[in-house]
Amino acid sequence: MAAQRMITDLLADLPPTSDTIPPQSVAGWKQLQAWLADTVVSLKNGHGQIYLPRANPHTIDVTDANEWYAEQSPDWVLTLPSHYFSLDNGALKYTGSVPVIVQVAGSVSITCASNSQNIAVALGINGTPAVASEAFFKIGTGSDAASTALHLITEVSTNDTIGLFVKNETSPADITIETANIQATTSAV
Repeated sequence: MAAQRMITDLLADLPPTSDTIPPQSVAGWKQLQAWLADTVVSLKNGHGQIYLPRANPHTIDVTDANEWYAEQSPDWVLTLPSHYFSLDNGALKYTGSVPVIVQVAGSVSITCASNSQNIAVALGINGTPAVASEAFFKIGTGSDAASTALHLITEVSTNDTIGLFVKNETSPADITIETANIQATTSAV
């Protein structure tokens, strides 16, 4: 069965050329066939997308101003087909077997329970917001909806999760995620 492998491992295991494998060498051809199968699997980009439907907004109970909160609504949906990603408690979970570089994009629309609130949002890995993806905006009135796009390039390993984080920098007023999505595409390492 073909397996996902690091590119460096594939190159190191490159079987001998056909000049050194006699055509009658069944073992040599099986070795080449296995290497080619692993190469095809390893070079296929992983991809996954989750979204929080607009019909199911989720309110985050903000108890401390200036603290990051992970968006973990049970209403997130995994868009299929997905390759090397699954849904895990409101986050994308990388299920591949080797570390990869991942390009992550997302968007979020939020409202806040109070007026004049400074809100920060970010993508994050394994429960930690990534400052490289952070966006900031001010919500003027509680009925205003603010939206932004988020981007991140990072490395992930097996079982790492990619999620959405929010922070109210003004007060402990609750934040409602009206709708959101996160997409990830991998590149071989």
